[in-house]
Amino acid sequence: MSGRNARETIRRAAGPLLPVHSPIRDAFPFRAAFIVPLIIAHPQRGWIEMMNPGLPTSLWIQLEGKLWHATGHKGLGGILMDAQIKVSTGDRYRNSFCRCRGCVSLFDFGEEADDQDDFMTSNWFPWLGREHDGRCAIWLEIDRCQCASRLMTPRVVRETVRTEGFKGRFFCGVEACHKGPIPATCVVGALFIDRHDPCSFVRCGQSIACMLQELESFCLRLPEPPPEHPLDRAHRRGTAKQ
Repeated sequence: MSGRNARETIRRAAGPLLPVHSPIRDAFPFRAAFIVPLIIAHPQRGWIEMMNPGLPTSLWIQLEGKLWHATGHKGLGGILMDAQIKVSTGDRYRNSFCRCRGCVSLFDFGEEADDQDDFMTSNWFPWLGREHDGRCAIWLEIDRCQCASRLMTPRVVRETVRTEGFKGRFFCGVEACHKGPIPATCVVGALFIDRHDPCSFVRCGQSIACMLQELESFCLRLPEPPPEHPLDRAHRRGTAKQ
């Protein structure tokens, strides 16, 4: 089968094209007018890989296949102070699957991740910016090998939610759970992503101890932020009351 015919076969199998207007597309105007959620088998490794859910290609290249913890400016400071990523406390995520299990929530775009449609992606895309304090979303890359023995993969999380009938919050197909806190030594890099423009980001490969300085330097290079969107304002005020 030719490459063109293979793409057409996958396109037909994926179903109808997504509508032009959707929460994701409105939030990320750089997305194409039509995006089809595709899946494809890797020719060497054999598994079904998650395809780009509509993020900027340059950003997806950095995220793809890796394990991440998303946090904000205050969160990064706390991680540096404690020398570990702690299980979430407080009221914000009290009904989340990971929190209920005593786990740290992670984004896993590796081999067990599921392809995401617009609705699924809309549940987690705020962690690229709006969900966090400060100018940037901070995505810490976690060494998968160091965490493997304590990791619930997206597949295990999905099956556990299904069999137990869990009714709380989780990100289907992309959320992994680490049992207990994650030592800071497991952090092997970071992405600082402008909350107003996911096309604008920087990769930080320095040690975690130097990340605050690198973050400050990146924020100073960013342009003035646009006027705050009413939805962002409402979300910020609602979060502040929690």
